[in-house]
Amino acid sequence: MGTTAAGERKRLRFAPGNQGRARLRLRHELDVLRILQQHAVEKIPQPERVDGLPDRSLCSIYSVRATRTFQQFADYIAEMDWAARLGSILKFAQSLATTLAESHTAGIFRTRVHILS
Repeated sequence: MGTTAAGERKRLRFAPGNQGRARLRLRHELDVLRILQQHAVEKIPQPERVDGLPDRSLCSIYSVRATRTFQQFADYIAEMDWAARLGSILKFAQSLATTLAESHTAGIFRTRVHILS
């Protein structure tokens, strides 16, 4: 993690050029993100840039978005009145279910495409 000259927070993922685990993991991560992007799965962070270096190393750069942990969310809604709390919980559940369903659908499609090719 780092900060650009403009003050934006960025996350850098790097994998060396040999065929080690780090390169395979990063390549797999980028493939999964590409499939999810092709199927318009929302709220999944996408890399801003992916560079292949001459020694076959991979480098991907992501923007960092402010998020809160589940415990922070739970503490936040615990202070709300009952109706507002229920609304926040339902919005969270809908968002989670949508993301999981879209990811599952994209994963099934990816498996079928892989089998057919």
